[in-house]
Amino acid sequence: PTEDPEEPTEAPTEAPTDEEPTEPEEPTEPEEDEYLTMTQEEALAIRADENVDPSGTLVVGDGSDSMGDFWSGWTNAAPDAQLKDMVHGEYGIVYFDENAVMHVNPVVVEEFEAEVDEDGNKTFTVKIYDNLVWNTGDPIVGDDYIFSVLLGSCWEAGTAPIGKSNTSGAELLGYADFHAMPEEVGAIEEGEDEAGSADYEYVKREFAGVRKIDDYTFSLTVDGEWLPYWYELSLIAYGPTPLERIAPGVEVLDDGNGAYLSEEFTVALLESTITDPDTGYRFVPDVTCGPYQFVSHDKDTDLRTIEVNPEFLGTFDGKKPAIETIVMKKTVQDTEMEELATGAVDLLAPINGEESIRGGLSAVENNDHLTYRTYLRNGYGYLGFQCDESPTQFKEVRHAVAHLLDRASFLEQYAGPFGRTVHGMYGLGQIEYQMREVELDEAMNPYTFNPERAVELLEEAGFVLDAEGNDYDGEGVRYKEITDEAYLPPAGSVLEGQLVEVDGMTLMPLQINWMNTPDNPVSELIRTLLLPEAEKVGMEITDTTQEFKVLLEHFYRDGLADENLEYTMFNLATGFSEILSFWYSFNPDPDYLGYYNTAFVLEDDLYNLAMEMYHTEPGDFEAWYDNWYNFQVAYNDYLPELPLYSDEYHVFHNTRLVDYRQDVLWDYGRALTWAKIEE
Repeated sequence: PTEDPEEPTEAPTEAPTDEEPTEPEEPTEPEEDEYLTMTQEEALAIRADENVDPSGTLVVGDGSDSMGDFWSGWTNAAPDAQLKDMVHGEYGIVYFDENAVMHVNPVVVEEFEAEVDEDGNKTFTVKIYDNLVWNTGDPIVGDDYIFSVLLGSCWEAGTAPIGKSNTSGAELLGYADFHAMPEEVGAIEEGEDEAGSADYEYVKREFAGVRKIDDYTFSLTVDGEWLPYWYELSLIAYGPTPLERIAPGVEVLDDGNGAYLSEEFTVALLESTITDPDTGYRFVPDVTCGPYQFVSHDKDTDLRTIEVNPEFLGTFDGKKPAIETIVMKKTVQDTEMEELATGAVDLLAPINGEESIRGGLSAVENNDHLTYRTYLRNGYGYLGFQCDESPTQFKEVRHAVAHLLDRASFLEQYAGPFGRTVHGMYGLGQIEYQMREVELDEAMNPYTFNPERAVELLEEAGFVLDAEGNDYDGEGVRYKEITDEAYLPPAGSVLEGQLVEVDGMTLMPLQINWMNTPDNPVSELIRTLLLPEAEKVGMEITDTTQEFKVLLEHFYRDGLADENLEYTMFNLATGFSEILSFWYSFNPDPDYLGYYNTAFVLEDDLYNLAMEMYHTEPGDFEAWYDNWYNFQVAYNDYLPELPLYSDEYHVFHNTRLVDYRQDVLWDYGRALTWAKIEE
């Protein structure tokens, strides 16, 4: 998520002559894979003639805050995710082309086979080339790819000292046994001291679906329970992780029953190599394989610097980066166009919002050295609810909030002619929306501004009392009697402190604690349009402004103790990757809550519909679009988030940046590898 809009969305268009959102071209179905049989030599030859000695420095300005996390497994802020892609990307087993079609990576994979057994399990056997190296010059071997799977699936990575997402191999055969924390370790966790430390011990577990064959060959077996899958190849889309950097002295072993890590692999070892704020790999990724390598992150100025990785062979089509050094910095709306015009920055991350866009268009008109491109966004801005606590756990309350916010007025004031109100979990540039737009717009509840309907919904939810337990008379805050303990907040939490005990009744106030970020035009509009209307109907929305990093800690509940549980409404924005993983976003399993399931939806209705999408037979586009439509209609009714807008992105940059093709599917973290600087 981002404080304000962030990810790309549809194919680029030329700079429009008017200022209306540009119409996307008719979407096309992905083409057949063209790279499966290509050799590394053939792939690297595609753009070999375009490659030049890298030169120059490019400064990128991004309006979102950096959090300093540059590795997968934690909550990467938007600009950090871009840096992460540039230093870690392009050596995966699978890659996405410009049309978001998956292919086996010919630069990495020398041999590739797939076989289905009698139980429906599918084994992919991969042999990588032996000339891949890290930026340090050390060889990349099969163990580094196997380690990616094991580290991303083991219980050790998910322990409190590490806090890494550890469900990446969930679809592989034997994941549950490998992932499960042994009982003796669980007992240790329950007995942690006040500092949160625990004396974890090594426990050998073999991962049946991950096999080491030789130094450069390994296999991954997908459990037949997880097939068919629309994005099948993504289940093995692993890149390498530097085993010697993350777990020095640890070996990847295989005795015939599945790969495992040697006894040197411990939580204490990971803690020393990953989490140290000055040297930990998540903050200082110094051994990487992407087009660029990490140089520094100046925490005082928040400048992040990367430079060309001299050991990088090339992208899937043989491209090597031509820009020698990239510096990333935080920019703010009030001065970002001035910085662009004066050359303090060369490229701005995608801009949205009418005021910002018009400022950018004016800068282009007045400066011959500036230009821009536009595309429809594959994402949306939203008001996010947490659906397991406080009044936002009741669907009627979420619906009431929707009817109290005049989204038409919001859109007019924020995006103007450059956006549109959306009613589901999609962006205007998403191909699924384009293919089902008419039917979806007819089926969705638009939640028009209607305070009278909001009152009816609040009464249906049971918020019909005052603070004394009497019938609500229209004055002050509404209350609801809670008779089922399942609706009560955790003991000792801030939310519990808001409850009122009256004459043997436990009353919950219609109080929603909202956290937002400073200098945010979306927050200002919500503050102006929603809060006064909420007060009129007996709803109190508390207003707390915090820095983005603090907001994300509460949004994800990342390490948040129960007693600090307080906020259940946030305004954010997000963009979709090439894979629509709604089955993660609404998986009620505790392993997915927070990191993926940020709305804390504990019911499985949305998850089940998402799994119907998941199990769509690859290539059956009509079934895929239909399943996507059914999910969106259910989402619109459950309303775990209130979508506010999707819009048209404008990317402003200096004309010295050429061959730059950022668009709906390629954000700047990928597009810059194919670009160059011309003075």
